Amino acid sequence: MKRYGITIVNILIGIAAVCLIYYHYFSPLIKVKDEVPEQFTTSSLVEKALAFPLPETDTVSRAESLEIVGRAFEKVEKTDYEEALAITFAGLEKYPSDFIIQSELATLLGDHATNYRSPLKQRMIARSKEIFERLFNEAERQPKRFQHWFKNEYYYRFGNYKEQYELGLRRVAEDWGTDRWGKGYYSQGVGASNYARELLKQDKKELALEYAQKALVAWAQYFTYDNTYYNAYVHYALALGILGFKQEMMRALERSASIIGCDLDYVEFKEITQFIQEIEENKAS
Repeated sequence: MKRYGITIVNILIGIAAVCLIYYHYFSPLIKVKDEVPEQFTTSSLVEKALAFPLPETDTVSRAESLEIVGRAFEKVEKTDYEEALAITFAGLEKYPSDFIIQSELATLLGDHATNYRSPLKQRMIARSKEIFERLFNEAERQPKRFQHWFKNEYYYRFGNYKEQYELGLRRVAEDWGTDRWGKGYYSQGVGASNYARELLKQDKKELALEYAQKALVAWAQYFTYDNTYYNAYVHYALALGILGFKQEMMRALERSASIIGCDLDYVEFKEITQFIQEIEENKAS
C-alpha cells in the first residue's frame, strides 16, 4: 500500500511540474512596471498609518469597503504597496470601524515592511501583528467568507502555517461551487509551502517533503483558478526548491518576475533562493 501511495504522489508532483511549465511558457504575461524600488528608510504615509487610532470594528457590510480593498489589491498585484496603502488609509479615514479595511491595513503594513529598512520595518511588522491580534476575537462577528480571508492572513503573519493549510482545506469544501472556490487552494499552497520550510529547519525532512508535495498539488489546482498573481509563484517556487526541483523553482520565480516586470533580485525572490542555497550548503558540509 505504501508503494502505491508513493507512486500516486509522484504522479501528482509530475502533474504539478507540467502545470508550472505550461503556465510559464504558454499563459499570457502581464508586465506592469519596469523597476522595483530599493528599500526605503522613511515614509510619511506609513507614519500616518502607524499612528492612526483604530476603534473597535463594527459588523456593517459595506460595498464601499470591498471596493476599496479590491482597488488596493490591484496595486498589490503590481507590487505597488505604497499606493495600496494610500488607498486603504483613505478608506480607513472614511470608515475607521470597518473590519475589512482594518484587516487590509494590518496586511499591508506587514507585507510592505519588506520594502523598508530598520527600524521602520520592525515597527510596521509589530503594528501589523498588534492589529491582527486585536481583530482575531472580533473576526467571529463577521461573515464566514471574511473570517476565512482574515484567518488566512492571520495564520501567515504568526507563522501558523499548518493551521493555514488546514484552513485552506475547509475553504475549498465550503466555497466549492462559488466564484471563490480557488482561494482555498491558495491558503493550502502558502501554508504547506511555508510549513515545509519550517519543518526542514527543525530537521524533520520526511514530513517537510510530505508538505512540500501537498503544496505542489494545491498550486496545480490554484493555477487553474488564477495564474496571474505573482506571489503565488513565490510560494510555489519554495515548495519546488525544497523538493529539489531547482530548475523548476527558478522557472517559477522567472514567471513571477515577468508578471511584475522586475528581475530576480527582488527581495521576495532572494529570500527563496537564499534559503534553498543554505539547504544545499548544509547538505554539502
